[in-house]
Amino acid sequence: MTAEGYTSRNRVKLVSGGKEYFSLLHELVKKAVNTVYLQYYIYEDDETGQSLKKTLIEAANRGVVVFLLVDGYATQKLPKQFVAELRDAGVQFKWFEQLFKSKKFYFGRRMHHKVVVVDGIYSLVGGINISNRYNDMPGTAAWMDMALYCEGETSLHMHGLCRAMWGKNSPDRVDLAIAEEYFRQVEDKDCHDVRLRRNDWVKRKNQVTKSYLYMLLHA
Repeated sequence: MTAEGYTSRNRVKLVSGGKEYFSLLHELVKKAVNTVYLQYYIYEDDETGQSLKKTLIEAANRGVVVFLLVDGYATQKLPKQFVAELRDAGVQFKWFEQLFKSKKFYFGRRMHHKVVVVDGIYSLVGGINISNRYNDMPGTAAWMDMALYCEGETSLHMHGLCRAMWGKNSPDRVDLAIAEEYFRQVEDKDCHDVRLRRNDWVKRKNQVTKSYLYMLLHA
């Protein structure tokens, strides 16, 4: 561990939205061995959403514990049948802070995360939701957006955050020995210092805001 919450054993790269992002997302889920966490603000029942649903179900069928957490407001139109198919296949599905809703009223917190963590080793964090608008579709290019891909220690920290958000009783499985051995094999020339930054007004966390202000003041 380096100073101020950074970890040093990380490979990172920027990933463009559209085909590059979704190809990597499916690849990560397909090679998962133990656990997959996904958190999305928007998950739509379109070609992109259906394709990922199929990949998640296949992972659950081979014994991977899959957790899908979606925002209760932005994803509230997801059909009941869609959710039922995921749950029937063994995918752990949950709405984020959906305390009460009707056709005209919603009460609850919001979650804008777009996060994926696989086996505590690989992670994707960015601004890309599960929707055709963020994907390259025939005749239509994806909305411009980016994500950061990480292989390394910070992914394990991200795994811990996802588990805490889901709840302590989650049937979580991560082989720490395998993860830690993987981190040790990251060559020094490939290493980058990475840390998590969060905003959560309820829990009085404004780390993202502080980082933006620091960069602006020291630009």
